[in-house]
Amino acid sequence: MKRISTDTSEEMTRQVNHPQMNVPYTRITEYKHKPNQPKEVYSKPGTVIFKEYSVDEGDPYYPVPNPANQALYLKYKVRGDRRRICT
Repeated sequence: MKRISTDTSEEMTRQVNHPQMNVPYTRITEYKHKPNQPKEVYSKPGTVIFKEYSVDEGDPYYPVPNPANQALYLKYKVRGDRRRICT
């Protein structure tokens, strides 16, 4: 996780997920948008954001976009596409 202080608000929402392979981080969170913040927080300039990064060692909490996981996804997709859809 990487903490970044800025002079302006970065996001228009509390959290944005980035599952794309070309984005190096998994999600960005701007705590200024978190519920139950003191009212004066919203009128103050600047903000703090955190960027979360997936890792492929230890216990990754998010999917790591790498070729092995992409191949595994495609394997499950093929199996899912073969299943009959019940209505």
